[in-house]
Formats: sequence, C-alpha cells, structure tokens
Amino acid sequence: MCTRGLLLLLAILSCNTSAAANAEMEEITVIGRADFLETKFTPRRTGSPVDAARLMAQVPGGAANSNGPLTGQIQYRGMFGPRINVRVDGLLIHGGGPNWMAPPLHHIPAGLMQELVVERGIASISSGGGIGGAVTAYWKKPEYNHRDDWLFSGDTEATLSSVDQGSSVSAVIGLSDRVQRFYIVGNKDKGDDYDTGRDETHTTRYERQVAGLGYGLKLGNHEFDVDFRRLETDDTGTPSLPMDIDWFHTDLWKAGYRTHFKELGI
Repeated sequence: MCTRGLLLLLAILSCNTSAAANAEMEEITVIGRADFLETKFTPRRTGSPVDAARLMAQVPGGAANSNGPLTGQIQYRGMFGPRINVRVDGLLIHGGGPNWMAPPLHHIPAGLMQELVVERGIASISSGGGIGGAVTAYWKKPEYNHRDDWLFSGDTEATLSSVDQGSSVSAVIGLSDRVQRFYIVGNKDKGDDYDTGRDETHTTRYERQVAGLGYGLKLGNHEFDVDFRRLETDDTGTPSLPMDIDWFHTDLWKAGYRTHFKELGI
C-alpha cells in the first residue's frame, strides 16, 4: 500500500509539473519609467558656521552628527561614517582618529567652501564607493577671466560669535586671465568653551588654521589644476567622543585634468 501510494503521488506531481511547463506565460509590457528631474541637491549657505557638515540639515533626509565644533559627520537617510562617500574637491579622504575624530569635511572650513553637492538616491559609479549616497565639497577658486588682461579677485569672510568668544576669518585671493589663474587661500577658526547661560560646557573649544595655494591652466577644452592645502587643527573638543583632539596636521596635494568629450566630437 505504501508503494502504491508513493507511485500515485509521484504521478500527480508529474502531471502538475507538465501542466505548469505547458502553461503560457503572461505577457508583461513596460510602458515607461519615472525620470528624476533633480538628481543632485546643493544646500545654500545662510551664514558662516565653522563646521561645513551643518549644511546637511538643509538636505531632505540629511543631518549632521555634531561630535564637536569642527568634527561633524554627515548623515544621510540614517547612514553615516564610511557608508557615505564624502569627497573634498574630488579627493576621497578617510576619517582620522578613533570614531572618525577628524571626518572628511573637517578638512575644509565652511568659509573656504564654494558649495556642497549631495547626490540623491543611488550615486553614480563615477563618484566612487559608498552605499549611502555621495557628497562632494568644493573649494572656492577664482574664475578665469573672459578677456586677455589680468583680473584681480578676492573673497573674504569674517564671523564673530559671543556664545564661545569665537572668531572665523577666511580669504581667497586670486589673479587670472583667459588661460591661467593663480590663487592663495587662508583660514583661521578659534573659539573657547561655549557658555550655556549657567556655566561653560567643557571640551567645546576649537582651533584650526588652513593655508594653501593653487594654479590652473586652461587650453581650449583642456583644463589642468594643481592645488596644495596645509591643515593644522590644535586643541579641539569632541564632547560626544571619549577623547579630544590634541592636534591633526594634514597636507593635501591634488593634480587634476578635465576635458569635454562632446565638444571634441567623441
């Protein structure tokens, strides 16, 4: 009886499998797909905070983990740290120290940043790795002159804050013509422990200075750039982390080349 029952069950399963194989698949027609009109979001500066990461508060789904006055980490849709690809003018900078005490945007003061561009959704493969999106901060640089004569340009910012007796001064000074541009950058941020009205909050002081220079050459559709930045961060508190910054000294070198393939007919 057991053998007959098993054979009967196998026969039924075989019939069902044959029927399923012979069944005609339902046709699926794809009419179209939704196109996102805006794939990048650029937050606009409304003031001069020393921490560039605070601009992420303007991005839908974005925020900044404020571990300290100069060490905010970008957060986008709940992810932060190495899950998000953060670049500074094309350079992929890994966070320094335990718990990313010196995150990538720590290397670019807000007063020297031209814009912060956030790629919404899945980032392009040209942006590098990261599963939580991509963010790129760009340094301020003088534009090329539209005429052959030399053009002197400058961009300066100065901020004072009473809550921590803080000050921030930044400047970009350049000289450019139609083909070349030279420029220097400088920045100084300094503040004491901030006052809550009742008492001072310890380990919230900060001190950072940046100096650098750059050169650009533009020949038709080809553009070359060489940049150098020297960053020195001294006594800076990180109250959210188990230790504070004694010093971080960093040298950043960059050489770049850009062209427009469409104009070359490729």
